[in-house]
Amino acid sequence: MGREHLASTVLLGAIAVAGCGSLTTYRTAAPLPAGRWHADVAVDVGTFRDREQDTRTPAAHVEVAVRRGLGADTDATVKLTVPGLEVGVLRRLATGRWQWAVAAAVGGERTRVGPGQTDAVFGHLRLTGLATRATRARWAFTVGPVVTGGVFVPAGGGWSHGVLVGGFANAAWRFAGAWVAVPELSLHASASGDVPVRGAVAQVGVAVGRGF
Repeated sequence: MGREHLASTVLLGAIAVAGCGSLTTYRTAAPLPAGRWHADVAVDVGTFRDREQDTRTPAAHVEVAVRRGLGADTDATVKLTVPGLEVGVLRRLATGRWQWAVAAAVGGERTRVGPGQTDAVFGHLRLTGLATRATRARWAFTVGPVVTGGVFVPAGGGWSHGVLVGGFANAAWRFAGAWVAVPELSLHASASGDVPVRGAVAQVGVAVGRGF
């Protein structure tokens, strides 16, 4: 591989990482009661490692999410990120000492030409499994697998895609009545393709929100 091609490949990877959305969950397997609302604000930092080019690209995200209960075991989420949107739904499967749920989300981002980014569209589909154990009245711990498929379509033509597999762990702490803080760690590795990276992704962040 020539130096010019190598440089362009590294730059493309950096641009894709800068534009892609967060891979966070920030919730438990318990859906909101029907008609109830929850809103939170979250920030995370992470790194995208390309194993072929041996490069590491830092990234940070800010997101705002609004969730509403739709039924006894279902709720929906709309998540706004910079510069994208994600819509998802969660369905609880079982309750007991552990609660079990599955969640699906679809989203996309549109970036314009600017520092560290290009004119392009990013899309993703994410499937998440959630297992939650509440240990005390104010604490609940959640873990689960995550599979994310992504596509990158630059305005100049062509496209690329990829699949990430990984998992997350978080701890939800309820305080001051209806407030909740959720620190989270997630780790992912590419199973195929190169979107958002051909390598691994690590993210750590925290969400703070309130129910209504």
